[in-house]
Amino acid sequence: MPKSNRGIYTMGNSESLQTSVLAVSFALVAAIMARMRESWERRIYLIDIEYRSWQERAQRLLSEFMPSSALEAYLADKYIASLYRNMTLLSADICNYTAYAESTPPERVVSFLTSLFARFDHLSDARQVHKVHTIGDAYVASTEPNKGVDKV
Repeated sequence: MPKSNRGIYTMGNSESLQTSVLAVSFALVAAIMARMRESWERRIYLIDIEYRSWQERAQRLLSEFMPSSALEAYLADKYIASLYRNMTLLSADICNYTAYAESTPPERVVSFLTSLFARFDHLSDARQVHKVHTIGDAYVASTEPNKGVDKV
């Protein structure tokens, strides 16, 4: 300990240098941690935006594939089994479709299916029938269960 004033401690050059290095090190670590935190917050923000986008897509798809009453019950976590006496389910499948598709140019097959399903869609809309889905050459539709009247 250098002797300058009695009872007063003064730092030497090496202690002053150590203190400065320590202060700079702490400042550097704090800056790195702040940058890492900002980076994580940005990632979380972007993930949240993507999650909301997927949620909106899922909601849109569910509303297209499920009758409104069933969707409302599903979203409210109500799983109720019900018996519907006046409900119709249509599952239309084209006979000999595979043979037709194999022997016909693809453009013509697609044109045929597009035209046929467009007519089905028009009839479904006109009669307030819910189109469930189309898969390949199959068309599935149903009446709304809460309507109580067979519409097909």
